[in-house]
Amino acid sequence: MTWLTIEELTDQALEAFWGIVVKHYSQAKTGDLSPLTTHQLSVAAKNAIKEWIWANVRIRTADEEE
Repeated sequence: MTWLTIEELTDQALEAFWGIVVKHYSQAKTGDLSPLTTHQLSVAAKNAIKEWIWANVRIRTADEEE
C-alpha cells in the first residue's frame, strides 16, 4: 500500500472530482473559481478525508505489520 500525505490525497481526489464536472460540462473553456471558494473546497476536502480515515481505517502498530 502506498501512503500519501493528506495534501497529496486531497489533490488527487479534487482532480478526480473536477474531471467528473468537466466530463458533464465539456463546453466550459476555463476552470475559473474564486480564490476563496478554491481555498474553502480544499479545506473541506482535507477535513472530510481526515475524518473518513479516522472513522474507517484501522491503523496497525509495527508489531501487527505483516
